[in-house]
Amino acid sequence: MEKKLRISLFLSALLVTLCVLSSCEKDVFSPEKVKATYEDKFPVKDIDPQMDWKMTRQVKVNISVYEDSETDYIIRIYDSNPLIANSTAKLLAEGTMSNNVSFITTMDCPITLTDVFVCRTDAHNRNVVRYVSIVNGEVSTTFGNATHTRSMTRSVSIETYPPEYSETDINAMLKEAEEITSQTDLLNGKVYKISAGNVYTGIINKNGLSYDNPAIIIILGKWHPTMGLNIQRGIDFYVMNGGEITIPDSQTLSFIENSRLMIYKGGIVNGNKIYYSNGSYKRYNYNAGTLQVSYVGIDTQGILYNNGTLQIGTLDITSGGKLINQGHAKITSTTNNTYIENGCYLDIAGEFRGDLTLGDNCAAIINEYPATWGGKKITLGDNCMITINKASFMQTIFTGSSQPSLIKVGTLADIQLNPNTAQGNIYFEFNSFNSNWSNDTWRYIGQLTYFSKWGESPVIIPKGDCTGEGNNPGEGSEIPSDPMPYTYVFEDNYPLVGDYDFNDIVLDVTIEYDRGADNKITSTYLNVALAAAGATKTIGAGLRIVGIEKSAIGNISFSGDKDQFQATLLNSMFSTGIENDMTIPLFGNAHRVFGVSSGTMVNTGKATAPVYTCKVKIEQNNAYQQEDPIITKDNLDFFIAYKYKSMEKRVEVHLYEFWKYGATNAGTVQETNLELAGNNTWAICVPNFRYPNESINISNQKDNNDCAYPKFLDWARNRNVSQDWYKYPNEGKVYR
Repeated sequence: MEKKLRISLFLSALLVTLCVLSSCEKDVFSPEKVKATYEDKFPVKDIDPQMDWKMTRQVKVNISVYEDSETDYIIRIYDSNPLIANSTAKLLAEGTMSNNVSFITTMDCPITLTDVFVCRTDAHNRNVVRYVSIVNGEVSTTFGNATHTRSMTRSVSIETYPPEYSETDINAMLKEAEEITSQTDLLNGKVYKISAGNVYTGIINKNGLSYDNPAIIIILGKWHPTMGLNIQRGIDFYVMNGGEITIPDSQTLSFIENSRLMIYKGGIVNGNKIYYSNGSYKRYNYNAGTLQVSYVGIDTQGILYNNGTLQIGTLDITSGGKLINQGHAKITSTTNNTYIENGCYLDIAGEFRGDLTLGDNCAAIINEYPATWGGKKITLGDNCMITINKASFMQTIFTGSSQPSLIKVGTLADIQLNPNTAQGNIYFEFNSFNSNWSNDTWRYIGQLTYFSKWGESPVIIPKGDCTGEGNNPGEGSEIPSDPMPYTYVFEDNYPLVGDYDFNDIVLDVTIEYDRGADNKITSTYLNVALAAAGATKTIGAGLRIVGIEKSAIGNISFSGDKDQFQATLLNSMFSTGIENDMTIPLFGNAHRVFGVSSGTMVNTGKATAPVYTCKVKIEQNNAYQQEDPIITKDNLDFFIAYKYKSMEKRVEVHLYEFWKYGATNAGTVQETNLELAGNNTWAICVPNFRYPNESINISNQKDNNDCAYPKFLDWARNRNVSQDWYKYPNEGKVYR
């Protein structure tokens, strides 16, 4: 009875104060009046009945590695890309793993986070990242071959074409061959020649030859035509060792219908242009010598096979044609629908526009892969690599195999991909990252593949004839190490309604863990930073640890700016030691921590002061050391408190999610008021929060511009929408 009387008297006094401040008439306490006051004064109306004001959740983690069996790897999980220069990525979880030990734990993360960046760091500090979606409350992925062996086991074989006739066959034909002259009349099935040492400048052509029994022209000497370069159907050219065809400037050597060109080792074709106008009727054209021209055009599913040296200015492939390269090919530029299958070494000095397939153990160098629409495809075999100076991946489809392949990109100018457009054991290396790209940019490239900074992927490709300089990983680089801060913001007028600027006390809290080699947690570190005090009254703060047994805690110690915090506990509303209900006093007077006079508002828009951080180390007893943390954000009941007149107990303000625990043993939360308050709140915890300036309401029903966060109201009314409201402040209305 005495307790109820004290509560009633206290509430009456508070309501009198409220009435004076708002120029209303004094009114005696009644539950109906308090409820009406809350309904009238709280700026947020129509709060979602299911609203719990909680902005974080627990997520399970299961990461495995199938790489070097002798190496231990560090695993780090971030909220954004940690490889971007000056990255602001925040660390969500950290541990170690090897081929025998997976990283399995539970982590706190913002409820808005649907995808994370999982970074694997090796002994050389090299970092490889995967973009992983949170599915059914779990982050699960692997690094290494086991990721793909079940679904992707093939390699890519580039077809090899032998010459249709061996050199022995050609030598046998030469015995019956007729020397070409200006009077020669070509006939089906007959063999003709330009002998070594001869230079022929006339026409080699005839209309009316049949498809199925072509005339054969064997060139051992030189053909330097000046006209008549349209080769009609039914003629095959064989350029042998020492033989040469030179195409004059402004002329095009055209192979019409089924005619074709075969260049053997030591043979040379050079000059202006070659055009396979009907793709030789799907009969392949062959080069094992040197083909060096300003232009090659192929259409109608024609094939140019290179097993020698190919140098082309412009490669123009249409209607299903393709270049198959098993030698060295250097091309200045390509047209939009070019298709190349590369089994050895390919160098494109300008733009490559089209589809590219790489076989096993080969390489391609491309100066620019420009923005081309239409689902262009890049397919990679085992242990191959592509180096691109500048790329724009627009609807590009990447497919790898079970063994690693590598795509090195100097500058990624633009990217727009659809989900699941990159799959297979592909590593992307980027020399620079665009910091303006959203996480969605990396979702499509990193969900089923890996990406890293230049030189940090684990792909080793030996130097060789088909792989050029190859690839050897270099030394690694530093990445962000700052853990995700959770900002606790409080209104100090409880049980009255305040100005709702949520800056009376601001605490930035980060959580870190000490783990052993087996990933079991031995200690938890809480870094508690007093960031702001927008209150004028004397405010203290404490931390109650809930939901775990006292026997789990071995020792609690303090470091950092502990003296600034603990010096304010003497003769305050808090004890100077740990209270017996697992309450850790933090400070008894926020203004004294900042070193300012009472009533001074600090870091809310006017007076400024350094931010002080008290580090709390909580050691766990052996029986409670495990991979899953026993102390998480769900156990950390941070609260503020103040003394009201001569009341024996301090008045405490807790987050809504901890109301069920009531007050600490030394405090009061005025249970009657909590019941009347419904699901209004005087405190919230927001990930990495830019809290409102002094006297700037967090929300305003009448004017979206006259508040700190316009979308806060949407979230308050429906907890399933605008959960990222805190990412969209009205600039100038928020601090820091």
